[in-house]
Amino acid sequence: MTKIFPEDEALELISGIRKITISIPSKIAEACTKANKNEMLLALEKSIGSICRLETQLYLCNDLGFASKKNTMPIFKELKIIKKMILGFCKQLD
Repeated sequence: MTKIFPEDEALELISGIRKITISIPSKIAEACTKANKNEMLLALEKSIGSICRLETQLYLCNDLGFASKKNTMPIFKELKIIKKMILGFCKQLD
């Protein structure tokens, strides 16, 4: 989606979105390496924090006119599903 942004105006936003999208599965993977349940939950909470950051960045993209709601709505839906899956996993650990 960021390929259509005006690079000269949105370089920082593009970089942030790309970094966050990499950090979400990375933090989930990191959580799975923890032997301690509390450490695992903390890493999963961090992945949810990254999802919330990404959602914020997407709202900014909409507000600044870099992306339409038509382009971001499927991403918001996917993020909602991922967040529910992570929360469900957290509940199983608790």
